Amino acid sequence: MTDGIFRKSNVERAQAEAATWLARLDAGSADPAASEDRIAFEAWRDADPLHRVAYAQAVAAWEAIGRARLPESDQRQIEPVAQAEATPSFSRRSLMRAAALALPLAIGGGFAWQMMTGPAYAATAVGEQRRFHPVPGLTVMLNTSSSIRWQMRDEYCELWLDTGEAALLLPGERLKHVLLHCGDHTLMLGAGEYNIRRRDGQAGEVLVMSGAARVAAATPAGPAARASGGQILHLTPVATDVSTAPAQAVDAASAWRRGEVVFSGETLGTAIAEYNRYLDRPLVITDPAVRALRIGGRFETLQPDSFLTAISSTFGLQVKPGDGVIVIERNSSGQ
Repeated sequence: MTDGIFRKSNVERAQAEAATWLARLDAGSADPAASEDRIAFEAWRDADPLHRVAYAQAVAAWEAIGRARLPESDQRQIEPVAQAEATPSFSRRSLMRAAALALPLAIGGGFAWQMMTGPAYAATAVGEQRRFHPVPGLTVMLNTSSSIRWQMRDEYCELWLDTGEAALLLPGERLKHVLLHCGDHTLMLGAGEYNIRRRDGQAGEVLVMSGAARVAAATPAGPAARASGGQILHLTPVATDVSTAPAQAVDAASAWRRGEVVFSGETLGTAIAEYNRYLDRPLVITDPAVRALRIGGRFETLQPDSFLTAISSTFGLQVKPGDGVIVIERNSSGQ
């Protein structure tokens, strides 16, 4: 009983101290960028795990209150410019968030978000997509089975795409640059819109839909290169190449954000591999001749029924359940 009383007292004390720190930071009487204030704040925060949790909760409550003041229509769709009008100065807001050092949190489905002493981290489960603002002035949409890390620097945001695919929207009003790490390559992204994908943990692609991206410096993985709107940077462990983006690549990069997958004459084997990124129960084709068939069309990523119906009727294939998979094969009737 005594332990419970002391524990409650400690929690309440930590919450009160966290509220005081947050008020000081918000009012400007303490500056997390100033060395003395930073040392004092970090000493308090690191003295007890309760302090970390209390401060993270205080920041979350503070931001929730800020959202509650907005009209309901604005809460549903907040873009970076709208955020700029409703939040404190960029450096103070971002540093206050970073100072929270929240413990791991689960947000929605399988989406994971973690802020810690190093870069913050977010990931999606198979079939999941998430849109969020890691720092003011940057919008990220994370595709299925993807993971990303980020850390705010003085003048830019440093970002790592570890797996999967992400779309970045950087209007440029609040944040001017993103330093992107993709495999062995480091790129500087200016204001614009980008689609980044890592296909096998090593190779990567940066589709510049608008703006400009440049490889920061020549490395063993390839020479310095620059791409502007309508171009793709192809990144491999041994090369860096720039080419004009095919129309289907631009279409596919836009389609997945709408929950769609688009095929424009790809082989059925390639189409299956792409579709399987979104499915817990993968599609399987063992017949090389069937895998070589070509398909075109637009389908929903999470509703494979229309895709399976299309290939069954078009190519005379049959679809049947297997052991944890869905098997696609020639129709046994010989059609």
